[in-house]
Amino acid sequence: NALSALTRLKSLITRNPTAPSDIEPLIGDAVHVIVHIAKTREGRRVQGIIEISGYQNGHYQTRHL
Repeated sequence: NALSALTRLKSLITRNPTAPSDIEPLIGDAVHVIVHIAKTREGRRVQGIIEISGYQNGHYQTRHL
């Protein structure tokens, strides 16, 4: 789903040993929208869209669109 993309993005970034350990606030500032697209029998379809407005108190601030 679209929220899992944030976890995956953090995982990929932190593979770099020079990446900051507290990367979530930077992701929250840099990423504005995530679109989850899935392949179905009919073709590719949008499964979810979320807007990210930041990162506070250990959680991404999101809104489903």
